[in-house]
Amino acid sequence: MSGSGEGVCTALAISNAITNLCATVFGQLWRLEPLQVEKQQMWQREMDCLLCVSDHIVELILLLMEASSRSWLADRDQIFSSTFQLYEN
Repeated sequence: MSGSGEGVCTALAISNAITNLCATVFGQLWRLEPLQVEKQQMWQREMDCLLCVSDHIVELILLLMEASSRSWLADRDQIFSSTFQLYEN
């Protein structure tokens, strides 16, 4: 899931891994039909493994440099705060 050392970001590596898992589990399945139990278990196990990483992804944002601070970057607590919101109340 490291992107083969080509320097791809973590999100892209996770996306590629999920795409490959989807192709492995579903293959050429074009109809709606029940999956075999082994494939269901494989899907659930692998998706749990891939998505647990997303809980620990940290987005760094650029800060204005202050004389007392030597830090240029800070982490953003909630990744979803910068994502597109479909509905606003």
